[in-house]
Amino acid sequence: MAFGYAGAHRTGKTTLAKRVAEDLGMHFHDASVSKIMREAGIDAVGDVPMEQRIEAQEFLLRRFLQDLNKAPRPLISDRTPLDMIGYCLGEVTMHNTTPELGKRIDAYVKSCLEATKNYFDTIVILGPLPHYDVAPDKPPPNAAYQRLVQFLVEGAACQVNPAIYCEWLYNSDFEERRDISNQIFCERITHIAQQSKLVRKH
Repeated sequence: MAFGYAGAHRTGKTTLAKRVAEDLGMHFHDASVSKIMREAGIDAVGDVPMEQRIEAQEFLLRRFLQDLNKAPRPLISDRTPLDMIGYCLGEVTMHNTTPELGKRIDAYVKSCLEATKNYFDTIVILGPLPHYDVAPDKPPPNAAYQRLVQFLVEGAACQVNPAIYCEWLYNSDFEERRDISNQIFCERITHIAQQSKLVRKH
């Protein structure tokens, strides 16, 4: 049983995932995107060619799924492959991607969608916060770029819903986000348990 948060950078995914995992007694799974990208030899927020970025994105997805497979269940992750779609497609332009590279990126997006459906039961998509906290390993506070990534992540979520349960959460107050998240995940745990009982009966 894996739950996750998705959304653009600096939407509070990690902070909320840690707290809700603690509230519910679940394992918190840190996706460690910046760390994994460094292992792939890329600055996650650097201006790099798309050929290099897609190689790093493919490495990121493989490592994320490897780590997810080893993690105890139930868990709450601060990233999902939906975020990886947003990070990747947010760098694509009409002129920096050849048709061949475009096919590779499209295959990557499809892999992310399939991984999301195979590994996650429930994903909460967080909206941007009113204030952008600047950090050295995060993109600069460019509201237009953040909105672009957010739209891409939300579009990806629509591609996997209703195969998995998705909920959009645009509250900016932390305690409200925490309470609503706890309610969503508790309801999903109950629902999954009830489904399991029905399967065992039949």
